[in-house]
Amino acid sequence: LMGNTNLIQPLEYSAWPTLGASRRAAWTMVSEPDGSGDPAEDDETVLDALQAALRADQPRLAVVNLHKVDRAGHYGERGDYPARVAAIDGPLADLWRWVGRQDAYADDTWLVVVADHGRHGDADTDPPWRHHGCACNSCRRVPLLVLGPGVVQGQDLDDPVLLTDLAPTLAALLGVELPWASGMVLDELLETPTGFPSRSGLADLAVAA
Repeated sequence: LMGNTNLIQPLEYSAWPTLGASRRAAWTMVSEPDGSGDPAEDDETVLDALQAALRADQPRLAVVNLHKVDRAGHYGERGDYPARVAAIDGPLADLWRWVGRQDAYADDTWLVVVADHGRHGDADTDPPWRHHGCACNSCRRVPLLVLGPGVVQGQDLDDPVLLTDLAPTLAALLGVELPWASGMVLDELLETPTGFPSRSGLADLAVAA
């Protein structure tokens, strides 16, 4: 677990019985290099720290929070959030190309880029788009990018997708069972579909709840 915020540190270990603190993950807070301990001011520093960890420790799973993108959405001006997204696009692509050149990861690694929430479209606050948390269409729309072996290239999903669908989809790619997951496998993303039931045909979830 890594990020320039401590918000994901509670994900260190599972709340499932027998999978508690004794099997916790390693946590890295990416701080400013001046020794102040303040969170890193740019997300590129987080990607540099991730690359160093991949090179040194070769972890099997990394969960990384690029929090300056999130802060730009909450506290910046209207154009700051898309500017942060655009700024991190190139470094993410560079990291993915680097991963593909590593013997430990080449042709056996997936990259998932996703947000935890969208931007509010209509609220009594000014500006409204700094907030989130309701069931409006704007809050429920988040970016999703999945790259790696077994994933159909250039595929766009037209059917509704939930964040809970990510875990069973990754489990399908890894070839492991995930019987208690509440999401569905995104078969449309897979070169070899599982044939499991999908959410195809539902109306917009912001309307259908």
